[in-house]
Amino acid sequence: MKRTALTVGAVCGILLTLVVPTFAAAAKLDSINQGEINFYTVVLEQGITYTVTVTSDTRNCDLDLYIFDSDSDICAQDCSSGSDCVVQYTPMRTQTVTLAVHAHSGDAGYLLAVTP
Repeated sequence: MKRTALTVGAVCGILLTLVVPTFAAAAKLDSINQGEINFYTVVLEQGITYTVTVTSDTRNCDLDLYIFDSDSDICAQDCSSGSDCVVQYTPMRTQTVTLAVHAHSGDAGYLLAVTP
């Protein structure tokens, strides 16, 4: 069975990783303040199209979403004005990518989800 791993944070310097089958969603609730950037890593498998979403709990913010490949190149982004973000990405090889959520303006709680 194929699996997706999502690093969801660190406690006392130990990274916590959630591993789920690729047919299930990996999700993380978090919060962010204006000007901050939150980073997450996830292993994406070659040839599978993933949808990455950020759903904010408020409309009084502008959140941006970036996906960086294992070479630190931006491979997908949603920088449109608004509180929610959606990007799709199909990796050419299995790799660990970095997801970055940036609070361009405002503070918000949000749900970050990765679904194949």
